[in-house]
Amino acid sequence: AVIEHVPSPTAFLLKARSLLNPGGRLILSQPIQDVLTYDLLFADHLYHFHSGHIAAYAAKTGFHHEPTVVGHPLMPNFGLHILQAAPLPKVSGWNDRPILTTCRATAQQVDTYFARLDTLLGELASRNAAVAAFGLQEAFWVARIYSTLFDFPLTCGLDDQPNRPEYARLGFPVVVPEAAKDHGITEALLTMNRIYYDQAEQRLAGLGIRAHRVYS
Repeated sequence: AVIEHVPSPTAFLLKARSLLNPGGRLILSQPIQDVLTYDLLFADHLYHFHSGHIAAYAAKTGFHHEPTVVGHPLMPNFGLHILQAAPLPKVSGWNDRPILTTCRATAQQVDTYFARLDTLLGELASRNAAVAAFGLQEAFWVARIYSTLFDFPLTCGLDDQPNRPEYARLGFPVVVPEAAKDHGITEALLTMNRIYYDQAEQRLAGLGIRAHRVYS
């Protein structure tokens, strides 16, 4: 998850190639716009790649692009690309039609997610509900920045490692889910990667807490 951050993918790949023996391999993994992914919401992601873009950069910088994995169940919005060092081309350039990414569809989708979340937060606030955020990593911060969640009075956060130093800046306590009832929690926002939703819902249901999916 590096190439989307660098100013010049071409310079990055040429440098990587210079460090390889002939036939050596470079493994790239990054958010991929073959599928819906919210990576376009990150200001430090300078590029939003389709697999076809990675293949074109590979050819330009002296790599053979081997078979690709996109949408692995554990990382559905990432692509895994294996590039094998090959002779540098004498000429490089883009001579094909533009590659269409999912950026537009992603933007429309996340607008829907966060509009729905704002409506839910308004309803929870009107009931003075005690609400927790379950999951406090990347997906939480995306939701917090692009919705009204930043100003919503969360009662606490839920995490199996509640003593992480970075949680001290959140402004609310962080506890393990089994301690949520001690804070009067009746509702929890699933602010985590959605591959964990089923597992999280089952866990919260056993605690008598209603779960709300943010990214679905």
